[in-house]
Formats: sequence, structure tokens, C-alpha cells
Amino acid sequence: MKTTFKTIKKFRPCENGWDTLKEYHKPKSMEQEISIKEILKSNGIKDAVWALRCIDDKNTVMLFCADVAESVLHIFTNKYPDDNRAGKCINAIREFVKGNINESELRAAAAAAYAACDAVAATAAAYAACDAVATDADAYAACDAVAAATAAYAACDAAAACDAADVACDAAADADAYAACDATDAATYAYAYAGSKKWIEITEILKKYL
Repeated sequence: MKTTFKTIKKFRPCENGWDTLKEYHKPKSMEQEISIKEILKSNGIKDAVWALRCIDDKNTVMLFCADVAESVLHIFTNKYPDDNRAGKCINAIREFVKGNINESELRAAAAAAYAACDAVAATAAAYAACDAVATDADAYAACDAVAAATAAYAACDAAAACDAADVACDAAADADAYAACDATDAATYAYAYAGSKKWIEITEILKKYL
């Protein structure tokens, strides 16, 4: 997976990330190509995921997002074992990339997953409304797991693909972090630590496509 410095610049990278990239790779011109693997090496996983918006191979981005979403799907299915909408959305993404289903069928699967996310979000909001301090961490984690799946679907849409990988990975990291906490002891350290561990896993998922 490759892009160019010119394309990266077009998407308005953050100043620190852009400076790091240029300083490390010292491009001779803005037309010079650079791979996601090289960006991962110089800038780290979050910038590498951000840079996926700069490549033309959206099918690969979709598959990566689907893998990320699947890595936290168990959080949703453990809490809602009878709800298969998020899993169907992930499977639909892969079937779409293979050419086995059309975009309308993919959108239908995504719409169902969005509905699942809305239902879980309502549950989490109800807990929060009952208690301003304690929240249902499991419900928030489940919602983030579905959000990762629906973000993966968004990668098929050229207009939404720019943010799809970022959203999928952030949602997955949040899902793992919430799952590591409980309603009575949602410690900041536990949340941050779980999120960091998830980004290490996301790095390994990305490496499969490089």
C-alpha cells in the first residue's frame, strides 16, 4: 500500500506528524512515493492508520477495518448473544470485497448494525441517566464494538473512507478499554492501559496487509 507525499499533504496531516514524516524520510520531491509500512516505522500506528485515507486501494482498507472490528466483536456478542447484526455487517464487508454481494446488500447489513449500535447506546445512556457517576461500561464497550463494524463498512464509500479506518480503530480501542473497566471502578489508568494494548494489536492486524 503506497501513496505520495503530495497526496498526504492534500489531506492536511497534523503538523507534528507531517514534520516527523519529512524529517525521517527526507523526500526529494512531493511526488515521491511512500508506503504505509514506512509511515508505520517513522510515525507509529496512529499516523499509519490515518494515512490509509491516502491510498487508492479501498478494498484493502475495508478488509483491515473489518479485521479490527472483528477483534472486538466478542465484547458485543458476549453481552448480546442473540444479536448477530454486527457480525453480519463484518461478513458482508468481506463478501462485498470478494464480489459476492452488491453495494445495496452491504448497505442493508450496515443499516442493521447501525440499528444495533443505536439500541446499545440507548441502554448505556439509560444507565448514565440513572447514575451520574457510575456507567455501564459493558454497554459502552458493546456500542463501540458495533461502531467499529459500521466504520469498516463506511470505507466502501469514497466520501466516508477518509475517516473510516480512524473511526474503526478508535472505536475498537475504546471498546477494549471500556471492557477492562467496570461500573464501580472505571479507573483512568485501566482505561488508558487497555486502549494502549489494543493499539499494539491493531498494529499486528495492519502488518498483515503491508
